[in-house]
Amino acid sequence: MTTTPAPDPASIPFSVDPERTARILLAAAIEPGNIDLGRLIRTHGAITLLRLLFTDAASLPHTDFAVLTRLRDRAVPLLTTEHTTRILQAIRDADLTVITPADHCWPHQVNDLGDAAPIVLFARGDHELLTEPGLTGICGARAATGYGAYVTTELTEGLAAHGDVIVASGSYGIDGDAHRAALTAGGKTIAVLAGGLDRPYPSGHHDLFDRIVRAGGLLLSEAPPTLAPTRWRFQRRSRLLAALTHRIVIVEAGARSGTLRLAEYAAKLGRPLGVVPGPLTSASSVGCHVLIRDQGATLITGPADVIALEHTNTVTPERSDYPVLDSLTALKADWEDDPHLTPVQRRTLHALSDEETQDALAQAARTVQDAFYSLFDSVRSDTTQALLTRHGADT
Repeated sequence: MTTTPAPDPASIPFSVDPERTARILLAAAIEPGNIDLGRLIRTHGAITLLRLLFTDAASLPHTDFAVLTRLRDRAVPLLTTEHTTRILQAIRDADLTVITPADHCWPHQVNDLGDAAPIVLFARGDHELLTEPGLTGICGARAATGYGAYVTTELTEGLAAHGDVIVASGSYGIDGDAHRAALTAGGKTIAVLAGGLDRPYPSGHHDLFDRIVRAGGLLLSEAPPTLAPTRWRFQRRSRLLAALTHRIVIVEAGARSGTLRLAEYAAKLGRPLGVVPGPLTSASSVGCHVLIRDQGATLITGPADVIALEHTNTVTPERSDYPVLDSLTALKADWEDDPHLTPVQRRTLHALSDEETQDALAQAARTVQDAFYSLFDSVRSDTTQALLTRHGADT
């Protein structure tokens, strides 16, 4: 099957900035947070990398050809002229701003993600908000209780009066309540979405998203327009939201809430984390209580407690020489979320003993030594591939 090659970014009439266009095309072909992609862009630049995906780079120094081949296999089928032209046209039709690390409004705190940082951001609204000093995340359960909605409103109104910009995911429940409360209080808010901004998700918040933009707020996404939100993109959105904010508050979260992943990223990035306690009988607050009891999160009772978070760093990333059992749990969760694993590959991986998987994870971690924590996702990916190769399930 022949695939139409991607156009040379320098030849696209729509763009006067080839590097920017190259980042758009790469973002359209490779899922967010890919460390291999980030490392190669850092080494070669986006334009050169895009060309490498379609040319023989056998003589190019400082290039991991196994990694390049893996990216090429994912990207080339998607980077057709038709597909890329549709994305570029959608950016113009939706009047989106494309932001790269070279722009003055790039939120430099997201660079804490290292090679897993976004390679480009798509914005609709006031992108200057990204440089504000008080970006406060307020997130929580989609199935919010009346108590959670009330507390969210009280906290948000107080923080908006303090001048904070409220950052949330645009989702139903606590996040949507935070956006609405910020707007009601006359404050600014940023919604970090998992899919393209030409069709923001959830569609039931269409009016809310329009209100955010009209009130001087911002819609933000790593995903180019035309790309739908997926489970994988929802998961990776958590890392962006954590990195973007200067402090995070979780209002409600069940024992297995996806919001807990946001807390994990906050810990890895050293972001101050505050948590609102709930009734002991409320299933919607079990995760919050665990974060306070076991993870050292700060108990939040009002806006003043949140404001004080800027002077503390209560959640400290765990450090050890090599991965522990928590890393094994996260690795297995990645297997479930990874859209590139086939059902056969997942069955092969899950059939392995914890001892074998943990041993492979530790060995992979040793290969990156001092850079382990900044390249943690790469270690997980390498471990997964090593296990698949060992058991003949890598193809």
